Amino acid sequence: MRPSSASTCGGRVARAGPARAGRGWRAVGFGVLGLLSGCAAPTSGLRASAADEKLPPVLERLRKAYPDLQHGTFVALATFESPKELELFRVESPTGETTGRAQPALNLLRARDQTGAGSLAARLAQPGDRLTLNARFSRSLAIPADWRPYALMLASYYAPPNGQALEFGIESGGDRPARWQRTLRLAAGWNLVRQDLAEVGDAIDLANVRAVTWSAIDADTADLVLDDLVLADNTAELLKRGDAPDALYAFRQGRRTHIGAAARFELAFSGGGISYWSDGAAPGNLALRTGLGPWPTPLPERWDAAAFPPAYDDPAHYADWGAVVEATTDVAELSAFRAVVVGEWRFGPVNARPAPRHTWRYTIYADGRVYVRVTSDPAGARWTAPHVGYALAVDGRRGFARVMPLRAASEAAPAWALLARSAEGRADLLCAPSRGELARRQLFAVTRDDDRTALLIGDAPAEGTVDAAFMLRVWPPDIDGPPEAESHAADYQFPAELSLQSGRLVRDASGDLDGDGFNESEGLYELEAVQHRVRFVFDPKSRVRHAPLFRVRGISVNRAWVYVEGRVREADDRDADGSLLFTLGRAISAPVQVEVYGQP
Repeated sequence: MRPSSASTCGGRVARAGPARAGRGWRAVGFGVLGLLSGCAAPTSGLRASAADEKLPPVLERLRKAYPDLQHGTFVALATFESPKELELFRVESPTGETTGRAQPALNLLRARDQTGAGSLAARLAQPGDRLTLNARFSRSLAIPADWRPYALMLASYYAPPNGQALEFGIESGGDRPARWQRTLRLAAGWNLVRQDLAEVGDAIDLANVRAVTWSAIDADTADLVLDDLVLADNTAELLKRGDAPDALYAFRQGRRTHIGAAARFELAFSGGGISYWSDGAAPGNLALRTGLGPWPTPLPERWDAAAFPPAYDDPAHYADWGAVVEATTDVAELSAFRAVVVGEWRFGPVNARPAPRHTWRYTIYADGRVYVRVTSDPAGARWTAPHVGYALAVDGRRGFARVMPLRAASEAAPAWALLARSAEGRADLLCAPSRGELARRQLFAVTRDDDRTALLIGDAPAEGTVDAAFMLRVWPPDIDGPPEAESHAADYQFPAELSLQSGRLVRDASGDLDGDGFNESEGLYELEAVQHRVRFVFDPKSRVRHAPLFRVRGISVNRAWVYVEGRVREADDRDADGSLLFTLGRAISAPVQVEVYGQP
């Protein structure tokens, strides 16, 4: 949990801290102020709870207008309902000069009607001009310096009919000043931008924020219209966290959805993919804030023998597809048994349909298996290279090293990619593509500053829509060498045999890319019951099968039981469509009889 913050001046204390989900919301408002930076300005602190206090009108309007303010705390940096707030804003040159420039004004002709009557209007009249929010501009007002209690920054922007592109930055001070920035591509009319502060905190010191800036790109001049700058802790519990490692927990914080298993792993999804990975053993992100992958990457001929490794994140790879205009992350299914997260990058222009896109569908299980199907649809645009590979990227400072197979690759041998950390109890990353040939060409690269480690695999033809499925293992933490990696990869790439006495094998399930009854995209065997019953022999075929997973259609939503070699247990896990999910729950190395019965 993030620490709370407190500032004291003249005996008056203002505090703001995160509230646990389920306790309602609390809002902390400071009129047109924020928390104090030092003791230069007075504040008036207002607190409220959903149970017994009425918010001041300006905060009540904010809470009703923005769903992210329904949980936890929030603080309004500026609502532009008073001219006094303009003291915090200046139009500056790149060197900080303000002379000769028109300064921001209240705009009473345009505002978010749900939250008030005014907005800020600023004219950037010269190339390089920027609008800056900074407490140093005012003798009587301040903004919070410590943003750690908050997960999200909200801001509303009004863009002209042709849209607008802005560079948005946040700066921290102290001994090591730093700056984070991103490009905002705004559609015509009002836009709500929700900025995840965990992402910002990977680049700057959120305990010492000094300034927020906006400048124009793709134009020398611009008219900016802003409203409702708010910091919020929108943390909301989705699945209760317990002590059982075989059950998932989930919560939403900022723009990220966190999914994990106690004492095993935690993943956070945003921007279409996995933006955070922790093994619980040590603080910090094992992945990169830009994402773990697998990222589709166009590759030239002989890419694995090039003098310089291809840049997996080069925007030029998809220049013919357009700029990424929409990156979404949605939870399609969530239970203690498994979670399904769908991410998408859609390329511009804004209103194009159909548009080129990448889609990631992640299926996460509590034992550390993450199955992902990656679909790249150019929608008629061209690929910029003859091959398509996939990149996995981790923090190069976390001790990852590439592990190579001991035997030569062949069609009969499993093919995998492993980034391992040798110390005991430290999580490794195993990647096994469903088509083993995608892992037979690999390239390992580390940046000069050791910040990033990337592993490129794959060699699919870059022709039309490209579809691939992978198994990632982020737990257990002892997949350190070829024997362990090969065992898990073989289990995935060479499915077991099912001999059915009752029911049928489903070969046309979405995600079963080769129609063999094993769904590579979700990591399970697909079955259909006949008269609420399935009976089969699961034959591992001389391989170790690691807690095999099954989905059974045709079992009613009433009670169901699974018998394994005569031992019975009740099964009550279901997918989003109501089909039964179950696992054998252990390593299987010899044939076993399995029966599933559903109550009619």
